[in-house]
Amino acid sequence: MLPGSINQYWEYDGYGRNYEIRTLLGEKQVLKTTLYHEVPGTNYVSTRVISWKNETGASGTRQFDYAYDSSGNIIMMRIGGKSTMYQYNGLQQLTREDNQAAGKTWEYTYDAGGNILTKTEYAYTIGTPGTAQKTITYKYGDSQWRDLLTEYNGKTVTSDAIGNIKNDGIWNYTWEHGRQLASQTKSGTRIAYSYDANGSKKSHYHPDVNDRYRKTPHGASMHDHYYYPD
Repeated sequence: MLPGSINQYWEYDGYGRNYEIRTLLGEKQVLKTTLYHEVPGTNYVSTRVISWKNETGASGTRQFDYAYDSSGNIIMMRIGGKSTMYQYNGLQQLTREDNQAAGKTWEYTYDAGGNILTKTEYAYTIGTPGTAQKTITYKYGDSQWRDLLTEYNGKTVTSDAIGNIKNDGIWNYTWEHGRQLASQTKSGTRIAYSYDANGSKKSHYHPDVNDRYRKTPHGASMHDHYYYPD
């Protein structure tokens, strides 16, 4: 283990569900995340997380709790006594989010093909929203590829022949081997990525940070290693 490296240890139960993530800075554990799943039934094993808890030593503990509808959609998330409620339509599309912590309510609309059209922001309420504060729009203007995003909130979005975004009005993107993001640039800033033979990201270069990643199997565990040079 290298000094200054960040290492994550992922532990799994007998059903293959991740139940613990330990994060170490060098030799010191700085974060422990414990995930609690629904109890397996007679004929099934649920991967639904009903709560997870972050323990950060002297900084204390933070717990996240979840509730689901009969279709498996998250309908409630509670963090530190504040709740976020989610609503869905008959097509299981998210139509509303009431986020108490953010102090916002968002409503979403979709076209007949299931593509998002608008995201409208209101002051937080669990009742009827008041005056809209902001609306983000999405447009799909390609007559041959009906779900290809061509405009985001007034900014033109361009894509390559297989649908990878080349420019979103802020960033320029380059791709390799199909859908592997190779780089993104804006205003003189360039971020580059590289991958191993399995397609997993192994490095991420930014002018201010140069990260390298490594995954190693260890029994029922998976170790993620992040190296930050001095």
